[in-house]
Amino acid sequence: MLWTTFLFSLLLHSTATFNSWPVPPETTEEQRAVLQRAIQKAKQASEEATPKVLDFFNSDGFRKMLQDCCPAVAQLSSEELLRRYRAEAQVAELAHALPARDQDIFADVTIQELAQMAWFPNEFQVALMHHSNLSQGASPINDMAQKEIFGCKAFAGAVPTWSEVSNRLIYIAHNMQRLDTGSEPFFGDFTVVFNSSRMKDSVLIAPYDTGLYTMVCLGAPLPSHLNKSDLPPLNCSAWPRDLPVGTLEYLDHLILPNLRVPVNKSSGNETVLQVARNLYTRSSMSEIGYEDMPSLQFVDMDGYLESDIMANPRLPSSVKLGIGNFPTLFGTPYGRDVQHMARAFQWPLFWAFGAGMVKTPQHLHPGEFYQMNRRIADPSNIPLTTNASLHGAEAAAAVASFEALWNEAAQVRQSRNATAEAKPKSFKSPALQQAHAAPEREDGLEVDWSTRRALTGDLYHEVRLWNLEEGRCVHRMPGHGDMIRGVAVDWSKDLAVTHDAAGVWICWDLQSGEQMYQRLAHQGRSQGAPRLGRSLHTEEERLHSPDGGGSREFRSQTDIDDQGVVLHDPDRLLERSSSTDQDEIIQLLKSFKLKMSSPHLGHWAVHAGLALVDATSSRRGELLSSRAQSFAKHMGFFDRRTLNVLVVMSAELGVELAGSLFDPSIGEKYFQESTDWLAAEVLCKTKLRAGRFAQAAQAAFDGILKVLTGSTELITSQSHFKQKELAKWKSSFQVGEIWLNMCGDRLCRELVLGDIRQLSEGFERYYHEAMTLPALNLLGEAKKRRVLILGGGDGGIATCALQFSTVEQVVNIDIDAMVTQHAKKWFPQVAAGFNDPRCEAMHTDAFAWVDRHSSSEAKFDLVVIDFTDEPLDGAWSEKFFAQLRGLLTTDGIVVQNAGTIANPQDLHKLFGLHALVFGSTFPMHALIPDYLGPYILVLSSADPKLQPLQADWGFWESQQVATQYYDGPAQHMALFNAIPTDVAQLLGLPLTSEHPTRVTLPLGPLGSSTSRKEKVLFKQKSTEGNLVKVTKETTESLYQEWDAILSSDSWHRDECLILPALSILGSPRSVLVLGGGTGALATLALRWPSVEKLRVVEVDELVVQAVQTYFPQQAKALSDPRTQLIMDNAFSWILKTEEQFDIVILSVFDQPWLPPRRTTRIPQLRGFYQRLQALTTPKGIFVQEAGSIAMPERFGATLDLHRQVFAQSWPLAMSSSASSPQPTAPGDEFDGLYFRPPRLLLLSTNDPQLDPARVSMQHWQGFADSGAPTTYYHPHLHRALFVLPLELQRRFEAFPPWHPEPSNDFLIEAFMMQAHGCSADSLNNVTTAGTLMKNIADLAELTALGGVEHKFEPQGLTALLLVSESHLSIHTWPEFEYAALDVVSCKDIPPRARKAIEQEVSHTLGCHSVVSHFSLRGRGIDPNHLSMPVTQPHATSPRQEL
Repeated sequence: MLWTTFLFSLLLHSTATFNSWPVPPETTEEQRAVLQRAIQKAKQASEEATPKVLDFFNSDGFRKMLQDCCPAVAQLSSEELLRRYRAEAQVAELAHALPARDQDIFADVTIQELAQMAWFPNEFQVALMHHSNLSQGASPINDMAQKEIFGCKAFAGAVPTWSEVSNRLIYIAHNMQRLDTGSEPFFGDFTVVFNSSRMKDSVLIAPYDTGLYTMVCLGAPLPSHLNKSDLPPLNCSAWPRDLPVGTLEYLDHLILPNLRVPVNKSSGNETVLQVARNLYTRSSMSEIGYEDMPSLQFVDMDGYLESDIMANPRLPSSVKLGIGNFPTLFGTPYGRDVQHMARAFQWPLFWAFGAGMVKTPQHLHPGEFYQMNRRIADPSNIPLTTNASLHGAEAAAAVASFEALWNEAAQVRQSRNATAEAKPKSFKSPALQQAHAAPEREDGLEVDWSTRRALTGDLYHEVRLWNLEEGRCVHRMPGHGDMIRGVAVDWSKDLAVTHDAAGVWICWDLQSGEQMYQRLAHQGRSQGAPRLGRSLHTEEERLHSPDGGGSREFRSQTDIDDQGVVLHDPDRLLERSSSTDQDEIIQLLKSFKLKMSSPHLGHWAVHAGLALVDATSSRRGELLSSRAQSFAKHMGFFDRRTLNVLVVMSAELGVELAGSLFDPSIGEKYFQESTDWLAAEVLCKTKLRAGRFAQAAQAAFDGILKVLTGSTELITSQSHFKQKELAKWKSSFQVGEIWLNMCGDRLCRELVLGDIRQLSEGFERYYHEAMTLPALNLLGEAKKRRVLILGGGDGGIATCALQFSTVEQVVNIDIDAMVTQHAKKWFPQVAAGFNDPRCEAMHTDAFAWVDRHSSSEAKFDLVVIDFTDEPLDGAWSEKFFAQLRGLLTTDGIVVQNAGTIANPQDLHKLFGLHALVFGSTFPMHALIPDYLGPYILVLSSADPKLQPLQADWGFWESQQVATQYYDGPAQHMALFNAIPTDVAQLLGLPLTSEHPTRVTLPLGPLGSSTSRKEKVLFKQKSTEGNLVKVTKETTESLYQEWDAILSSDSWHRDECLILPALSILGSPRSVLVLGGGTGALATLALRWPSVEKLRVVEVDELVVQAVQTYFPQQAKALSDPRTQLIMDNAFSWILKTEEQFDIVILSVFDQPWLPPRRTTRIPQLRGFYQRLQALTTPKGIFVQEAGSIAMPERFGATLDLHRQVFAQSWPLAMSSSASSPQPTAPGDEFDGLYFRPPRLLLLSTNDPQLDPARVSMQHWQGFADSGAPTTYYHPHLHRALFVLPLELQRRFEAFPPWHPEPSNDFLIEAFMMQAHGCSADSLNNVTTAGTLMKNIADLAELTALGGVEHKFEPQGLTALLLVSESHLSIHTWPEFEYAALDVVSCKDIPPRARKAIEQEVSHTLGCHSVVSHFSLRGRGIDPNHLSMPVTQPHATSPRQEL
């Protein structure tokens, strides 16, 4: 319908404000209805037309035409020709051209407007956006075409509504003619090519341009700027009005009309065969190379199928690439706009010469022929948007050569007035070291700029390797004979893999251009070929026949060790390989077995073995897949009761998999069309060819794990690591030690004083940031601040505080000089603050120092008390805190570590003293991995009106503090709001306030402090192998091995497992608990007013027996009429039930410190989580515990599984005094190896619209009214659970599901970047730096005024670019491969531009990483109080987003 956009040009002349329009659904209900009707009609029409198309392809005239123009395909059968036509239609570009700027001819979204969009708008939407009073009559052609041809519903009134126009389609040219511009060039000078795979179900196809057809054949009135003579004559009878539109799957009925509609002598097309010739010689169906295609006339360009998109495609994901018009845009500011948008959207960008047209169709001459096959890739963003290799100096050289071409074109335009005669000779300039690129299909493009090579896949069998320096094809490699769908390259090994539409994967040797091997994936079209995990029956029967032989070798040469590891090496290959290969392979198999093969996983266990084969011992012509089948059968790998996989490897023949895992009824689906396995297979074969069997086995098992679990994580235990004491000393005050331990997944040193861990390298910042940053943020930037630290001899508090520019002095007083001495030696990054001239460190008695200085006139804004605990009996007194208050400024703050609820008397005393002395006192709850939790801090202020959540976040952003735990607003809120119930009750705080409440006297009641000796009431080994024990001090506790699974402490975990889900859903009726034999979760669930049905599945009968005997409250819940207690293995039971539940809780988690049992391991298979997802109702919630920060890889792997299976998934972080294991586990005598707070839970849902931050207060009140006490959870703590420590947020992209409100009260935006691992040559190149500054200004749309660069000796440089909005700068240190860059602007720098700038810096300087920080400056300035009048900034624009 592209012609009819002429009409819109009469209406549209203003710029749209697009942000105010609502984003429509990707596919509306009306669009779905139109698509459904069209598909039904198209299927029938296509099937009926197929015989006629085959007859035409068999006709003598058509065959003669093919023989003449396309001899390579002339002998193909008509069925094969039709298959190729369909295949071409499936992958040919879906192109839509639009203007880079406003145009006089066509109305469409422009580049500037598209950059603001979340979806690609249709022309009706654009018209409404530009002119809200648009009437229906303004576009009679569009409206008639969409109603008559596509069946769209008519607009209800004269002025269409937004909802109505959002039901319409986007006009698309189907680029089967391989035009380099994608669409016809005069429709617009920038073309987007939509992602065929994503949009295929939304495409409706007409046989010809619907605008021309509507005007010529349907009699639509012509717009005023068109005359009848302007339109080409058409053969209207070839397109009956009742002809259904087609789809990408059903289009046979459009083939002949597409060839017949343009047949008219007046148009120059005298026969259908002439039109067919034009199509075939231009398309890939002919096997004519892209460079060898014949030229075509202007009128022939109209012969495309119009394949329109009936949807509102999302940006940027629905678009595959962009194409700029070389004659119109290259070397112009508008061309820069195109580059910037392509980078921002991360689209590959190409430039097409097209017809040499500069502006309008009048520049096209009807009798002239146009090549339309010159398209080049833009290297400035290809590395950012594809998997092409572009690094370091090579990157700079490629971009520099392209910039030279750009500048050459710009100079030509200036000298020749940008007319068509300015065909840049530079199009074939030596400066352009690239190959011309054919139109993109599903095959893709791979480029290695370091060696100037490229690999392209033809539509059918040909793969080409290019030398980009010389512009020549090095190898033309014929494939299997079907269209190439994918290309992957390992340039370092000269290996490539291609995948075609028939499912054939071929590995190529790029040195020789020869095939190394090929294989057929699952669901390929070929019949009779061996499939993954199966063999041809004839081969299998021969191998298994009595004389087929081979069975004897299994009995004598299979190594099954005492741990059940299966390694079969009949040809003794490992004896001839590396001496360590066999040991490494056995260890790999043991690791796999421990993780995946535990018999306690039941149905979900995956058993694996490895067999090695020498090709010389195989029968001639014997397939490796056949031998794998034979091995697997004789070794028992086809036992259908379990999931089994045998990996069979041969250096000559490759790798094959066999076993019951590939039975269609069990697990074959896991590997069908799996790119994860096929990628692993390529790597495995590469290692096999090099004789590296252990590395090959590792690659194979990594691939299997990736397919089954979504992760290659094979961690089974951290017991291989041994905790070690590194140093020990004794001072006059205490004994100190330095230990080597694990902090999550990294080694770390830890400081221990008096047998208590004080800090670890891995997590010390959690504590120091929580103690320091919230207080300094609350103090703000009103004045310079002084900080007093009592204790803190390690320097962590001082180092953290001194990151603030507002801190002018830190006084650190600690009694033990040896702590500071060892901190400087073992923890230099922690003690770095002591080296700051603003820091004064003294080693004296802090209490005596406070007593001496309490009346001093020198006041402190912040006092941090960082003692291990109360250092002297009675030290915490009213007198001491009164002296501290005397040291404070009027708004001064005191922060102190208070400890945990495990010591309620100490907490009660400390908070009572603070509340007595200070004007405001608040508790904070910090998630500190080095200590037990919940870990409580106290923040008090001399200011009685302190509001702890009212911080100036503009000030925080301006400080540019690099943090590990504290993320600013979200974590700040969590620190003050995440106060557990038991702590709040101890301090007398209400649980009904949404905001932090001051601690006031009197505090809450303090319970009995009577401590009794622990008494063992019950102790027995269960049939599961667990030691079950019941003890009693003041209350009973139930232990399973080291874990307190039912105690006063375990309620913290249980409440967080179920109460958030209940609160979110509000009125769930059914709950399933897997592993809930303690009855704790059942007790909580049954107190929720709406719960009517509860299923509890428990495997350990001894746990239930102990509960029934010693825990009457929980026993009552298990015997409640609403409860069904099922004694069964939960992992097996879920396969037996078809029930669904509103809430499903998996109350079992991996415990690698214990032997594998049904209670200590959970399956890590996609299929397992898919089954749990099936048990959860469509709007239900699934929850499980996922470990702790001590083992982040395990947590990340489980989170990945949740995200693959559920619609939404969120991690939750909570802190519990019941650590696990407790007190220690084997190999973890020092603690912290397996468990550290916070505990991590996962909450997932099938409902894509669920808002986890919303809590049903009405239903919660019903729960509270039931008399159900809680120890941890309450609704006002709910949102804080979703705030993870910042490093976990970043690592797992697990940000809170809610965000702080953005602010607009600022004057300046500052975008700071640190670039690491950069090319030293680039960092030392003044020209490169200057060019980078200008490119960044272009990306941020800033107006450059002038720049200056200075080169230092012997190395390093500084470059500054002044812009009208402020400035840009870069400072480089080549010796450290480091650069610091600043972009400061009073104009908005949106996130998309910031991302593009990071990428520009990375590839221009060849950096390994670019870390950025964004801040706002000039916040809180009130123009009403300024002495000078405020004028509008010269370059500001309204800020749209934070």
